[in-house]
Amino acid sequence: TLFGRNEIVMVFSLISVFALTNVLLRPVYPLLVQKLSTSGKRLASSAGIVNSARSFATVLAALIAGIIIDKKRKASFGAVVALMASFALIPLIFVKNIFQLTFYAFFSSLMMGGINPILNTYLSRLVPNEKRGAAYGIAGSAKSMGWAAGGITGGIISARFGLRNVFIFGAVLFAVIALMFLNVEKKISVRNEKLSSAPDIKISEEK
Repeated sequence: TLFGRNEIVMVFSLISVFALTNVLLRPVYPLLVQKLSTSGKRLASSAGIVNSARSFATVLAALIAGIIIDKKRKASFGAVVALMASFALIPLIFVKNIFQLTFYAFFSSLMMGGINPILNTYLSRLVPNEKRGAAYGIAGSAKSMGWAAGGITGGIISARFGLRNVFIFGAVLFAVIALMFLNVEKKISVRNEKLSSAPDIKISEEK
């Protein structure tokens, strides 16, 4: 079964935690635009620019990540991207104007956007063809759970600790995601070693 393999269960967990982190950050940007905007007339256009920058970065990151995955197939690529996303969120804590917010929102989204295609690649690598429908269904449920938890968590953090502290929590979560990626690769390596060291069973044919 899908839940009988630790590495697949870990990928489902990764999908849920990534979805949580992604949704956790979304409401912060328009609220920061509202705080940083010097003119009420430009509030809507500034929010639109920030959202467009983030969306464009996500699309670009997915394309770049797909090319790298196809060519390099680095085992640690997911952990590296997650760690870069963690560091990319730190400057957002200190932004002082709309230009800085737009720039660092683009940069952080460029790092974050590569994670989703990496997770999809894991599912295609680990799950047999006959079980992929079920696997993607479970992945969708895990993502929805992450979205629900992310909205609640983001609201609690911003209300109790302040708006910008959500970025600190997001950075910590991306560091956790990097560790989870390394754990998945470790479990995959252990499983591959066991499979390769298993003796081949040869059946002699009667003549």
